Amino acid sequence: MKKLHNLEDEWNPVVNHEIRERGHPGGDEVPGWTEVGFTSEIVRHPLQLIRIFAGDPQDVPATVFAAPHLNDVGPGTGMSLDDVSVWTDGSCTENGSKYAKAGSGLWYAVDDARNQAIRLPGEYLTNNTAELAAMLLSIQTHRDVQTVRIISDSTYAITSATTLLRKRLDHGFLDVPNPKYVAALVGEIIHTNSRILVRKVRGHAGIEGNEGADREAAKGAEKDDPTPIDLSKGEHLLKIGAKLSVLSQSELYKAIRLHHMHDNRKNTHRAVKQAGCH
Repeated sequence: MKKLHNLEDEWNPVVNHEIRERGHPGGDEVPGWTEVGFTSEIVRHPLQLIRIFAGDPQDVPATVFAAPHLNDVGPGTGMSLDDVSVWTDGSCTENGSKYAKAGSGLWYAVDDARNQAIRLPGEYLTNNTAELAAMLLSIQTHRDVQTVRIISDSTYAITSATTLLRKRLDHGFLDVPNPKYVAALVGEIIHTNSRILVRKVRGHAGIEGNEGADREAAKGAEKDDPTPIDLSKGEHLLKIGAKLSVLSQSELYKAIRLHHMHDNRKNTHRAVKQAGCH
C-alpha cells in the first residue's frame, strides 16, 4: 500500500478518478419513446481508456468522440425546429446468400414525396442489414431537424442504436454481424445534432406506417440498381479498437485470432504482390 502512495494520482488505482466522456445532453423523457444517444460515462481510472487492436493512430481524428450539442439548433444555426416522424423497415430475398437482394424503406405518409425505396449494394446481405440501413438513412436524411422520431418493427436495429450501442463501441465491434453498418449507425448517432427518438412496433399488424415502410423496402429490394450507402461515420470507429478493460478472456482470445488472421492475409497479399514484380 505504501508503494501505491508513491504513484502519481492518475496511475494510482486507489484514487477515485472522475473523468467524464463528452456526450449528448438528455432532454425531457417522452412517454412511449426511447431516446438514442451517446451517453456520458464516468472513467474512474486511465486504464479504462486503453484500447487494443486499434489501427494507425493517424487514421483516427482526435474529434472522433466530439459529439455536438443538441441545444445548438434554431435560428442562425441552420437547424430546423420541426419534428419529423419516419417509419422504417427492411426487406431481403434469398436472405444471407451471395445473391441476396435487400431493400430499405422510409415512409412518412401516403403519396409523400419523402418516401424512399432503396436497394442496398453488396452480397450476402440480410434482412437485419436492411433494417440497420433504413435507420441509418433516416438519421442521415434529417441532419437539419431538431427531433427525428423513428418507428421500426426491428428489435435488432433498435437495440443496436440504444441498449447495445455503448457495448459494441467499447468492444470494438468485435464479432458483431454487419459491423460496417452498425459502426456507421453509431457514428451518425455520435455526430448528429438532432435528438433521436425510437419506438418499437409489431410488424405485419396492419399498422399503416409499418405497412407503408414494408412496401417501400420491398420495392427497394426489387430495384435494378443499388444506391451507395454512406458508411463513412463508422470508418474511424472501426479503427479505434476495443477497450481492454471490458473484454472477457474468450473475447480476447477470439479477437487475437482474428487479428492474426488479418495480418497473415495482409502479409500473403504483400508477398504475392512482390513476387509479381519480379
